[in-house]
Amino acid sequence: MPCRDALSFHDRPSGRLSTRLQPNHPTDDLKGIAASVFDGLCYGSGDAVIGVNPATDSVNTVVALLHMLDRIRAQYRIPTQICVLAHVTTQMQALAQGAPIDLMFQSIAGTEAANTSLA
Repeated sequence: MPCRDALSFHDRPSGRLSTRLQPNHPTDDLKGIAASVFDGLCYGSGDAVIGVNPATDSVNTVVALLHMLDRIRAQYRIPTQICVLAHVTTQMQALAQGAPIDLMFQSIAGTEAANTSLA
């Protein structure tokens, strides 16, 4: 069956099992994350979202990661969403700087003490 791009926005999976590609890097190296993106795409992963868990909570890093993911998605016409799971306030600052955010969310910590530290 040939692949086709049936999405006008990056907001709807195809109705099949979809996966998140998580191309993390211990130092948020853009080339290392890009290599992991291409590796994961070769396995068919990332059709729901390509989401990075950054090693740091720097607005500049989040902006750079989002722009890099967006360039890859645009260049290869990948019908997916992108996100960088930094703290939600960091993501809001990145959005204010013009970063391309499709999906904004933050993982909830595993303990009540950790969750209260997020406020």
